[in-house]
Amino acid sequence: MPDCTPFSNVAAHAGEQTLDELHHVELGTAKRTAVYSFGAAEGMLLDRLHPDWKVHYFDHMFALGPLFESP
Repeated sequence: MPDCTPFSNVAAHAGEQTLDELHHVELGTAKRTAVYSFGAAEGMLLDRLHPDWKVHYFDHMFALGPLFESP
């Protein structure tokens, strides 16, 4: 389709936007939504370090720390 944007372009833009939010987040204004960028960045880092991290996510729900440890 001529008006379609490839997912790789959308994903790259979303990643850049997430990292930009980390640099400019104002906790007083963002409040609870400030953590979304940090969680997304942790997921992006885990995707690079341990691509299969999602398989083990429910082993330590809501705690990403163990997922950063070497297998």
